Amino acid sequence: MPPGAFIPFVEGNQMTGRVTRWVLRRALGQLGEWARSGIEIGMSVNLSAHDLRDACLGDALDEACALAEVSAELVTLELTETALVED
Repeated sequence: MPPGAFIPFVEGNQMTGRVTRWVLRRALGQLGEWARSGIEIGMSVNLSAHDLRDACLGDALDEACALAEVSAELVTLELTETALVED
């Protein structure tokens, strides 16, 4: 399912934080699995403009890294296009 099919629903229903935390846990969990099997690569995760207003985003990233046993240095956070055009 392309992001454009569900992101407007998520953002419109104030679910961005929950979805972002789920994505971080899943993505970094996979990164941890790869690292444990000898594949150490970086990973990028897209953020919504709404995530930039979340004072707990750093804690969520730290928690996801700790659960997955990966270094935050392996994670690149990217901003979606909406972050560039939002006032």
